[in-house]
Amino acid sequence: MVSLRFASKHFCSVMVFQTLPRRNGQSHLPIPRGKHIVGATDVETENGLLLRCYYPVAISESSSDHFKAFSSWLPWLPSLEYADGYLRFKFSASIPLLPRIFRFLLCDPKCPADGNAPVLIGDKPMPVIIFSHGLGAMRTTYSILLTELASQGNFVAAVEHKDGSASATRDGQGVWQFERKILPGENEYTVRNAQVTQRVEECESVYRLLCQLGGKSAVKEDLKLRKSPAAEKFVDAIAKAKLDLDKGCYISGHSFGGATALKALCTSRISPNNDQAMFKKALMLDAWMFPIR
Repeated sequence: MVSLRFASKHFCSVMVFQTLPRRNGQSHLPIPRGKHIVGATDVETENGLLLRCYYPVAISESSSDHFKAFSSWLPWLPSLEYADGYLRFKFSASIPLLPRIFRFLLCDPKCPADGNAPVLIGDKPMPVIIFSHGLGAMRTTYSILLTELASQGNFVAAVEHKDGSASATRDGQGVWQFERKILPGENEYTVRNAQVTQRVEECESVYRLLCQLGGKSAVKEDLKLRKSPAAEKFVDAIAKAKLDLDKGCYISGHSFGGATALKALCTSRISPNNDQAMFKKALMLDAWMFPIR
């Protein structure tokens, strides 16, 4: 058993190298450098599909424009269970009080994205990136990268996988689940290969959900959203936004997500009756290829 004293000391030493900017005493992730102010909305369907969307909401005329919606910025850690999930992934055990210490040492940072803001409606189609996280991560882990991509004019949908690879997530009944460990005697390749197949299916569902919300008729699938009054402005605006789901939809991911992106690029199709590739390009970041060897 890892002692609380050791764990606290370990995370204190890590945080020295990850000092974050602050505003009005509140820690936050770095401001993205693109020309757009960024918004973010969590979207969940009734069958358990969960994603955080990052997207442009307005043109930034000065660096101070990003702070106009400071009070509406979303938290990087949506709930304490995610802190527990990160620590379970690190130490293979849940340690009492350590999630709160972890969040305290991080100063519970905000993500520089206007929560539930409507999507920018522009003249040109907006490129779409569906992002798959790595093992032990979740939908907000890569917020620095994904807000940067959104600030450059992209619509980014970060899926939170339900295959047992996320640090923490809720199942369809709202019960918290944590990263699935490989048990003694299990064939790891068999487990990981099944996980990557489920991950690809979840990325395909994100694509179909975006098509549905955007009013695209090419994909017919009824994915019902969980009611969220806070996200209504986003849902209403996305129907008017020009998401380029036909020629500019890309798949990306880190580590396990890199393998997911490659498999999706090669196998995902618009529909059983349409052999057109769902994703036009894949961007793999330090891809872990073991699950698809």
